[in-house]
Amino acid sequence: MFYLAYPTAKGLAKVLLQTTPDSLFNGVENRLREIRQDPNVAAVDRIHFWQNTYGQCVGTIEVQLRSEADEQATLRFIYQKLEGLTSNAMVDGDRSELTVSIIKLA
Repeated sequence: MFYLAYPTAKGLAKVLLQTTPDSLFNGVENRLREIRQDPNVAAVDRIHFWQNTYGQCVGTIEVQLRSEADEQATLRFIYQKLEGLTSNAMVDGDRSELTVSIIKLA
């Protein structure tokens, strides 16, 4: 019985603890590295990607921009880089989400 219940319990615990799915982890790191290389980006903080329900991922990220940076262009760049990590497709009537907070340094 334990043999059958363990994988289910482990998967459910990962969802409840809002952990980054193993399938997303390398993709997130690679894309964050690309975002950090943008000359307009001063820092990337508070990164959290997790699975809300099976197949639906949610992500939040805080990006600090240099004072001379174009906010809209950089925001478009960030969304393009992170596109696909949280699926834009409808999953059981709910959309996956990606929230990007922009802080412009003085």
